[in-house]
Amino acid sequence: MNSNLYYIHDPMCAWCYGFVNTWEKIQQQLPSNAALKYVVGGLAPDSDQPMP
Repeated sequence: MNSNLYYIHDPMCAWCYGFVNTWEKIQQQLPSNAALKYVVGGLAPDSDQPMP
């Protein structure tokens, strides 16, 4: 059985960049059958358009 791990992040959030070392350690410890699912959140709720 495969497992999913959802990583919800925001490219405009400084905390997401600060979390990168921890995130890399977590990824190294995941079982091989774990599937990473990236979900991009947003600090700019006034627009649903991707930033250039």
